[in-house]
Amino acid sequence: MIAYRDHSTVTNASGTSVTVTLPDEAALGDLLTTVLCFVGGTGVTITPPSGWTLEKRTDDGTAQGIAAYRKRYVTGDAASWAFTLSTSAACLAILVADGGADHELPVDISGGQANASSTSGTAPSVTTTKSNCLLRAFWGG
Repeated sequence: MIAYRDHSTVTNASGTSVTVTLPDEAALGDLLTTVLCFVGGTGVTITPPSGWTLEKRTDDGTAQGIAAYRKRYVTGDAASWAFTLSTSAACLAILVADGGADHELPVDISGGQANASSTSGTAPSVTTTKSNCLLRAFWGG
């Protein structure tokens, strides 16, 4: 069973790097998910630290974007990771640690949708192929 452990957040008012830190309650083997919400959308290239895999990126043109990366927390990992942005941009990041996620296929499905010039967000529909899945949504604006 997947269990939420902890999270950490960071705000980067403007710069070309954002550093996320390991949450206090994270344990070896946990699935770590980092989500970056940033100004600049398609005009910004993100370079993740070694070992991080892009799960999903959704851009609202050049206005803003949101990108999710994942990795497994293993022995020898650092306590923080720096993601590099190609241009100076305001960015908010969250790192979530979950225990019990499948080691072979930790993410069953992902979806993303831009809701340009909207006062409300609409999430796309997703259908899992496994049972006992955890559904998590991240919104940026």
